[in-house]
Amino acid sequence: MAKRMVVFKTPSQIRTVMHPLRLEIVERLQSDGADSIAGLAAKLDRPANALTYHVRLLEKAGALVVRGKRRAGRRLEAVYAVTAPRLAIGADPRLPAAMRAAAFSSTAVCRMADREIRHALEQGLATPGLPLGRRHNTWLTEEDAAAVQRKLAGIERLLDAAHRRKKGRPYAFTAFLVPLGKERTA
Repeated sequence: MAKRMVVFKTPSQIRTVMHPLRLEIVERLQSDGADSIAGLAAKLDRPANALTYHVRLLEKAGALVVRGKRRAGRRLEAVYAVTAPRLAIGADPRLPAAMRAAAFSSTAVCRMADREIRHALEQGLATPGLPLGRRHNTWLTEEDAAAVQRKLAGIERLLDAAHRRKKGRPYAFTAFLVPLGKERTA
């Protein structure tokens, strides 16, 4: 049975996967399915030779796998796919390098969300009257936090099912549940 989620734990893996161009590659393969470097280059409007290095790093880190080969003219080209539908960061808080890499990854995800929000606003894609984002500071017990995680997992299942249907328009969903120190009261 295929894995549903791959969790990257080492600083090297986290830094590799969270590079902006590599995130773009992973997201394109997640949304469009397996493809060759040449196919990715056409979809991302980048030269294939610029992507080869990044695809190989993602493969080495365990984010991508070669799903097969196909003929392109006279040569065979590898077809890459994501290792699992979901990729996640799981840094060990006892390792400073892992924590720095995880912080970098959240920054990369926030930058990506910022670009997507700006694009939606500039292109008039946002639904008037509906918020694009929400933020809450609150107090949660461990049970409350676990309930929120279960709700987020339910939202992910809903999004996965909608993704398989491929109807409507593409959306991005970004969520963080961050425990705050007592000095940062809600």
